[in-house]
Amino acid sequence: MSSQSPSPSQLRGAEIFTVKGVPMAVFRLLAVGAFRHSHDFHELFLVTKGTGRHELFSPTGSLHEVSALAPGELISIPLGWSHSYRQSESLEIFNVLFATQLLDKWPHVLEQFSIFDLSSQVPTRWSLQRGEYEHLEIQLQIIARELLGQKPGYDVAAQAKLLDVLVWIERLRSQSSERRPPESDGAALRATAFMEQRFAQPITIDDIARTAHLSANYFSEVFKEATGLSPGRYLMRLRLEHAHYLLLSTSLSVTHIARESGFADPSHFARAFKAAYGTAPSRLRKTGELS
Repeated sequence: MSSQSPSPSQLRGAEIFTVKGVPMAVFRLLAVGAFRHSHDFHELFLVTKGTGRHELFSPTGSLHEVSALAPGELISIPLGWSHSYRQSESLEIFNVLFATQLLDKWPHVLEQFSIFDLSSQVPTRWSLQRGEYEHLEIQLQIIARELLGQKPGYDVAAQAKLLDVLVWIERLRSQSSERRPPESDGAALRATAFMEQRFAQPITIDDIARTAHLSANYFSEVFKEATGLSPGRYLMRLRLEHAHYLLLSTSLSVTHIARESGFADPSHFARAFKAAYGTAPSRLRKTGELS
């Protein structure tokens, strides 16, 4: 594939890493333009909202890949590569930028990471499930707040959290290749996709089983064998994970969050949330990681 756009501009870490003593930057980009660029630092970006098209160019300047962007796409851009965003529709991303010298502190750890496979120098891409990318978004917000607030020890805290995020990504990749995922069973795949899309609505086990074209009892057995959870517990986990995300990333009221997460009864939501996370929703809002 040949390049069809002008040569990229290069972004330099010396101009971007404005926080003293921390060669990294983490920030949300709300208006993603078509500017093609390369950089002298490592970049990860997570799509949190909207859609678009991502164009990736190899170090030789040839167009390597054009891919669709949607919430949950996580992409690494190695040194020497360039990229741009096209056809953006309300596209929002979380950018994670960090200098090569930051990796020098963890050489033995990062040798194990596929995300920094320097032998291939090919960008790595993940498509995260909703609960996974919401969790990652919260972790990136923590880093961004450390860098912005600059409280005592912020430099150590921000870099430690970045390493924590990189370990989480690598474990996610290795776990997905080792475990038996819902995708290994057609019925479980259809059911999990249905629940991901409709978890905030009042759905029943019978509704879910119909998407798999199975009886409710037999479907429950098949689903638990594929996922390790009953359909009801899987649905509850989806709802509680989304509520946890909203509590830490928005200012919506607890009642509103309960409704947005599929709980018609706020009291039921509060009990289920406390059983899962060991604290009340309102208390998490006051004392959570992002407060």
